[in-house]
Amino acid sequence: MTDEEKRSQKRDILFEHHEAQEHLASLKVRCERLAAVLEQLADCLRREATGHPGRYRNIDLTQAISNFRATPMEEMDALLEEFRAAKLKLSNLERQKNELGLK
Repeated sequence: MTDEEKRSQKRDILFEHHEAQEHLASLKVRCERLAAVLEQLADCLRREATGHPGRYRNIDLTQAISNFRATPMEEMDALLEEFRAAKLKLSNLERQKNELGLK
């Protein structure tokens, strides 16, 4: 492999790694939004079961269920699968960076 090919390979890996980090960051935001909906529903269910006010006092169970239903289960599954794949890709790119001596 020539020096130019090595530089090109390193440049490509760094670019891909940066893109993968940005993609994973956006997926984390989406996961956090989904987690908030699930936490809201769980909190309302606990409040209904125990009678104690929870974190989401101003949201009733009907609203929490409605918020939950607004996100289809297939979308949740796809998001989690995409998140796992993005983490794996980033891990592989980090390994490649290390093999090439990049930071």
